[in-house]
Amino acid sequence: MTDYIHTPDLSGAVSFGMLSFHADFNSLMEDGSIAVSRRFAKSHRTPCQGEWIELHDHEGNSYNAVVVEATDGAVEATVDFSTWSPALHLERQDAFEPETGFRAELSPDEKLEPALA
Repeated sequence: MTDYIHTPDLSGAVSFGMLSFHADFNSLMEDGSIAVSRRFAKSHRTPCQGEWIELHDHEGNSYNAVVVEATDGAVEATVDFSTWSPALHLERQDAFEPETGFRAELSPDEKLEPALA
């Protein structure tokens, strides 16, 4: 028998985006389950069982996950490991030379256009 994930009807929801929660990926269980706090969630809406959510850590890495259970204080979810999205890290060239700032690498045939005033 195939298990199907219930997709909730969110047509009446205030937010049309995926709910996002802060997670500590070091607390991921081997089976992909994780419990996250709702304390710092950007939305006050409680996710429904079977709803897809985004989990992100303090570095900006993220996974998508499916809600298994949600209470007033926490959400238990199962992570979809194929949705891993690493943080974009910019390297500072020199902390003491603010005029150099962050550097983006350009290919030899690309050039930067001046900003419009």
